[in-house]
Amino acid sequence: MHAYLIMAHKNLEQIKKLMKLLDYSENDIYIHIDAKADDTIRFFDYASCCTKSKVIQSSIFKSAWGSYSLIECELFLLKQATENRKYDYYHLISGMDLPLKDQSEIHRFFERNSGKQFVHFSGKNSKNEYSIKRRVKYYWATNYYNSLSFIDFRLIRKIDCFQIRLQELFHINRLKNNDLVFYHGSQWFSITDELVRDLLKKKKYIEKVYKNTNCCDELVIQTFIANNDKWFSKLYDSRMDDNYCANVRKIDWSRGGPYVWTEKDFNELIDSNCMFARKFDEKVDPKIIELLYERILLKGNNCEK
Repeated sequence: MHAYLIMAHKNLEQIKKLMKLLDYSENDIYIHIDAKADDTIRFFDYASCCTKSKVIQSSIFKSAWGSYSLIECELFLLKQATENRKYDYYHLISGMDLPLKDQSEIHRFFERNSGKQFVHFSGKNSKNEYSIKRRVKYYWATNYYNSLSFIDFRLIRKIDCFQIRLQELFHINRLKNNDLVFYHGSQWFSITDELVRDLLKKKKYIEKVYKNTNCCDELVIQTFIANNDKWFSKLYDSRMDDNYCANVRKIDWSRGGPYVWTEKDFNELIDSNCMFARKFDEKVDPKIIELLYERILLKGNNCEK
């Protein structure tokens, strides 16, 4: 059995297609809709999209870009899933992701690589990139980005960066008694039950280290694994060379932040060895979503016959 953990906040029709592509007898789906999302998205019954998967729906956290709320939501979904049962793999994905293969093929891939951890590392760490350590070393005000949303985000960000400069001048250091080396990479992963439960045991420590930090949803799982020989040795790809094959997600940061896939990318996507891709946006190009949806659904139906 696999658990899909979805963090979503917009594009209802796109989320509905994602749910249908994940609908499989060997999947349970845990979907968290951001508490600040439109009511039409928050209160839609996502279980109605599925006939085979059990769907557990929640809307608890108001997530702010760069804040601890993203980590909090991620840990909540992991805990919710582990309390339900033991899964072979837990896949954290966004509501703006899509699978690139049908579910039977995805399950076969992870069976062939059973026990491996699929986590991306950018190659950056706090020993050679001060910008990485800076995210954790000082007290950031990212938790207030939501509550001050009536002010232009760029202005809030500038104010926050200014107060960080002051902390630098006064030699503030949240990490003075912490010898962790922090590693950076994609937030999205596919990991095993044992690793999930190990991670959840450190929930209070994770909150202590990462609360009031900046964009540390991109540090938590990488830092936990890289500072633990047991888990580092079980990575699917341990080269730490910014290759997204490591978490089997097709993501392109060279053309965007990340790049939003369009119809012209269809062949590139279906020819990929990755299991998932991000990012898609029905407001930018609904056609690519429809093309992948029809292809994968048709392929999956053919496999079940």
